[in-house]
Amino acid sequence: MQDIKKARLPLLDALRGFAIINVVLYHFLYDIYVIYEFNPDWPQLLPIHLWQRLGCSLFVLLAGMALHLGRHTLRRGLQLNVLGTVITLITYWLTPEQVIYYGILNFFGCAMLAGWLLRPLLSKVKPLSGLLFSAAFYLGTQHISDGWMQLGSWRIWQWSEILYDDRLALLGFHSSEFYSADYVPLLPHIFVFIGGWFLYAWLENTDRLHWLKYGDVQLLTLPGRHSLLIYLLHQPLLMGLCKTVF
Repeated sequence: MQDIKKARLPLLDALRGFAIINVVLYHFLYDIYVIYEFNPDWPQLLPIHLWQRLGCSLFVLLAGMALHLGRHTLRRGLQLNVLGTVITLITYWLTPEQVIYYGILNFFGCAMLAGWLLRPLLSKVKPLSGLLFSAAFYLGTQHISDGWMQLGSWRIWQWSEILYDDRLALLGFHSSEFYSADYVPLLPHIFVFIGGWFLYAWLENTDRLHWLKYGDVQLLTLPGRHSLLIYLLHQPLLMGLCKTVF
């Protein structure tokens, strides 16, 4: 078991590679349809919205699983928050109409810091129970922007209006005037991240960790191992390509 845990897990890399390829493709189409105004309503189309949400959730789930493997979680979390802040500043100065507040890098940075703090507590929870609770809380906080905690059509309680302040946008509460071109708040996504932690723990506890040794497809594992670099470089390159073409 220890050898598997220390070894490279190709399936995690392959899934991460699949996720980053989807991110690049989505942002390329976003640039064409939204920034160059071929169809500004494109992100609101249901299939596109689901594609974006599922792709983001896969990335977050894998990051939660990888929390078991990282040895420098605190430092990594701080680094990602710094990178996220740099992206906010760059977009604010260069493309204020597409400024990014609390994007995916800031989310990962904050999620890793939360995971670093909560790891002793999470380790005391049975993995299957943790998975079920994570799924329930993720579904329950889906409608936080509408002011409710609910499961399906069942409204559990209404969040206080005083919470909906842009200073709490990192958590998922914000005013109706708030805008970010890439917005990934802690709620509800932190529960996908925590669910990834419990999923890895469940695989480990049930001797299924070897499942992650499969999927060594270089077309996916190579970009998966360099997903952060690809994320940082892809949008400037795509914008340059679009500017040249259009």
